[in-house]
Amino acid sequence: MSELLPRHAFLDPLVHGARILEVGAVAKVSGESAVALHDRGAASVVSVDADPEAIAAAGRDFADAGLRFVAGSFESLAPASFDVALIHDAGLLGELDSIRRVLAPGGHLVVAIEGAGASFDPASRPGDSDGAYRELVRSLSTRFPSVEVVTQRAVVGYSLSLSHGVDHPLLIVGDAAAGDAASHFLFLCGDRPSGIARQTLSLLPAATAFERATAEVSEGEATAGLFLELAELEEELRRSGEEASGLRDVLQASSIESTQLRAGLESAREEAARLQGELEIVDQDAIGLAGKLIEAKETIETLGAELEASRVEARRAHALAKGLRVELQAAGADGAEAGEDEMGRRLRDAEERVEDARRHAREAEERMRAAERRAEAAESARAEASMAARRHRHEAEAAQRSAAGFAASLSESGASKPERNAG
Repeated sequence: MSELLPRHAFLDPLVHGARILEVGAVAKVSGESAVALHDRGAASVVSVDADPEAIAAAGRDFADAGLRFVAGSFESLAPASFDVALIHDAGLLGELDSIRRVLAPGGHLVVAIEGAGASFDPASRPGDSDGAYRELVRSLSTRFPSVEVVTQRAVVGYSLSLSHGVDHPLLIVGDAAAGDAASHFLFLCGDRPSGIARQTLSLLPAATAFERATAEVSEGEATAGLFLELAELEEELRRSGEEASGLRDVLQASSIESTQLRAGLESAREEAARLQGELEIVDQDAIGLAGKLIEAKETIETLGAELEASRVEARRAHALAKGLRVELQAAGADGAEAGEDEMGRRLRDAEERVEDARRHAREAEERMRAAERRAEAAESARAEASMAARRHRHEAEAAQRSAAGFAASLSESGASKPERNAG
């Protein structure tokens, strides 16, 4: 319990008002850690442990609406149901993905591991903690954009104060410290930094502090290089974060470019389809106008034949009328009145036939001129339709070329992403 409560004090900005998941602490401190988190202002605390007896005992000892003790795994917990997850059992580091699942967006994972030569990986050999530390940092960094490292140290010292004063400032002097070894490391993981910018000092019972200090001093020589390694790893973590940020920017730019290319491709395809549809309509109109033109020409030929026949009939009737006038004049000279009347009647019939033939000829000419005008209009419309068809065909071909260009650019953009990621 002595190493857990100082963490609560340091993490107080994250704890207050949050939904807390605590893993691996019930068997160690009999549920008191969960109670302390709740007392610090957590909205709710769910404490999970593999020891069913410890869970049952904690449930009996601490009955509160804001506390819940769960035996076994946290697989049954609802996704995105916690704001902070505190992991006190290094053996659970293999389940980081499952723990990540129950964190709400913007939530933080806090992983506590022992320092001073501890082995974080069950497969690691004693003294191989440096490699395991590197592997843990890399594993956390692949799952969380922000990974902050907190060092927890046990401090031993003497307290000197005036017997009649209790409100004087506290002066901490570290000149006589026997070593600088860490008892634990805390990793604060999340989508963004925790925002915690402070140091905390929690007093330990004297006997506990002395025992810890003695044990850490005896291991000090073996872990003298651990902090140098830690500094190097933190620098490596910072550089990796910068590289990851750069890669995210490149990926975001590539994503925006791909979105724009896809939009351009879709627009070009829609334009090509629209122009193709208009081209088909224009082609159909051109075919219809060509039929009308043929029909008009056939009508002109038919009316031309009718006009020629009317003119022939008019010439015949005119010749007949002329002959009858000559006969009528001859009959008048002889004085044959009966013959003159018959000749006059025949002359009038011939003149009427001439007039009818001329009228038919005029009508045929008018119809032929109307047919010629229709033929000219059809020919003009057909020429315009042909020009429109050529224009739409060129536009459709240009739209298809544009779509092909967008598709090629999109393909090149997609092919370049692995190269950027590899770089």
